[in-house]
Amino acid sequence: MTPAVRLLQSQTGAINSTRNASPVKKERPPMTVNDVLPDPFAAPRRNRRTFIAFCVVMGVSLLAIFNYEKVSSPIMNATMYFLRRSKVAREKLGKSITFEGNVPWIKGELNTMKGNVDIQVRVAGDSAGALMKLKASRSNRGESFQIAEWQLLLDDGSVLDLLKDESVNLEF
Repeated sequence: MTPAVRLLQSQTGAINSTRNASPVKKERPPMTVNDVLPDPFAAPRRNRRTFIAFCVVMGVSLLAIFNYEKVSSPIMNATMYFLRRSKVAREKLGKSITFEGNVPWIKGELNTMKGNVDIQVRVAGDSAGALMKLKASRSNRGESFQIAEWQLLLDDGSVLDLLKDESVNLEF
């Protein structure tokens, strides 16, 4: 308390209470080069649990980063663009076609450097859902991908071959 506050309390007859007093913090001196470091092997059980939790979090994060790379790739953007413009897909799925769920999970290989694309992803529209399959490859970096398969496997069991759809021409 400052001297002015003490003076004011003594003049008004206010009583000091422990409720208003701030707790006193123990301050540790800053660590220097000469200080002894804590022993990392002092609590092996706790350290083991912490290490396992760290490995699990890093593994999940790594998988999420790899999946995000696939979702945000130019090939996925082009594929979803043409899927949304396909008349056949809009008739079966509805107008608002997008990835199914909050976190889309792309299964398979999407390697544009090697020229291999073999993916499966769930998509959904206003009226139905489907599994979209895409297989494409290229032999050289300067060439376009040759699309071997672009299909929708609808939830009712029917299969739509989007390569035969005249309303779109998927190229990338």
